[in-house]
Amino acid sequence: MINKDALLAIKEKVAKLLALSQSNNENEAAIALTRAQKIILEYKLSVAECLACGNTFTDEQIIKDGIPLVAAKKVALWQSNICQVLALHNDCKILNYHGIGLVIFGRDSDIQNVRAMLNYTIQQLWNIAPKKMGRVYSDSWYLGAIYTIGKRLDEMRKVALKDTTITSFGLIKLEEQSKKVDTFINKTVGNVIPGKESSTSIDNHAWYRGMKDGKNINLHNGNTLS
Repeated sequence: MINKDALLAIKEKVAKLLALSQSNNENEAAIALTRAQKIILEYKLSVAECLACGNTFTDEQIIKDGIPLVAAKKVALWQSNICQVLALHNDCKILNYHGIGLVIFGRDSDIQNVRAMLNYTIQQLWNIAPKKMGRVYSDSWYLGAIYTIGKRLDEMRKVALKDTTITSFGLIKLEEQSKKVDTFINKTVGNVIPGKESSTSIDNHAWYRGMKDGKNINLHNGNTLS
């Protein structure tokens, strides 16, 4: 029977490994997460109790970020979709403010993850997007690709919720965070005049092409699980 002090030391070690799993060094992050998972399974621990010992998870306040994810009078539908997808999978919420753009609510650490993922994902989308095909074709392709990205992230989240040692984007996510964000918005946000999204026709061929190409987007950037 392991004594209390030894068990505490083990939990602290797991907390440190989980912190290392957020490293920008992909190999270091993967090794740390694997080691943490092994110890958690061996000693039948929970992620939450380990984090509590290591103080790597803090109950951050929910905030409204002052810098819009997309600042525009009219936000492209595909821009709105990718922001909504990434916000959802980081337990954040997006509101489209008239004359401002897409405003994000959540914990600051989660918001920063959304921003990092957004920049990383959009860069990849831009790199493989068809060029000089016209706006309708381009927007339709983006919408198709983002649809696939959302489906892939849905699958990742299902795995994460089944296994408490694995979390969306390699970061520790507690399910109640999303509910806290909803509560914050309901209490603090008044009547919002919704912003406008640019209308677009859909080119079905472009959408299906984008849907297929979305499978090639790498969702692992050092802070994610692919």
